[in-house]
Amino acid sequence: MLSDWLEALRVKILVKLTWGLSRERYLDSLRLFSATEADSAWQLLYAADRVDDPEQRADLLGQVLEETHHAELFKRLYNENSDRQLVPARYEREALYWDKAEMWKFFIYCYVGEEAAATRFTHIKNASTDARLNAVLASILADEVGHVHGAEEAISDLPISKEQFKSETRKIRLKRLWEAWLRTGRNLSDLASSAILSALYYPVGLAGAPIARGKTGS
Repeated sequence: MLSDWLEALRVKILVKLTWGLSRERYLDSLRLFSATEADSAWQLLYAADRVDDPEQRADLLGQVLEETHHAELFKRLYNENSDRQLVPARYEREALYWDKAEMWKFFIYCYVGEEAAATRFTHIKNASTDARLNAVLASILADEVGHVHGAEEAISDLPISKEQFKSETRKIRLKRLWEAWLRTGRNLSDLASSAILSALYYPVGLAGAPIARGKTGS
């Protein structure tokens, strides 16, 4: 599929170019991964309070613990690669779906999100040569397989038509793909700006060096 090819390309740009040229961008991604996993845990916890089936609620609470663990793994990796500790962002979260009647959309969102996360982390693992990052991703991917399967089971029990499922799935995927490419575009734009500024300042620095030496020597 074209979307799979585009995602693989986007991830390769991220790992090989963005991360390769900027350590700060790599740390920013780890911070984002950690925050995303933590937010997923919060969304699942909220959803668990909205479902009536005790077994389904137990499954959601189990996934809350795993998503929280994933957030902690990315946080540890950030701290290992940075001279400052990652401080989790504190902000008021908002549920994806407030209305109990729309919880079916939440489970489809989970299915799309978990599938996308598994695909993205697999692409990153394939493109990365960082052993510590790859070990973290391998651990997380082992859980993501179960999350995708769990979301599929939840969807199979939903009282919705195939047309509703396909329409909502398509809508969510397109929205997530667009947001992902916007982030990639911002990263590349920032890198290009940094490169231009460096190119401008380098000749100025060379020209100013003799003057600085002359002042120092006088």
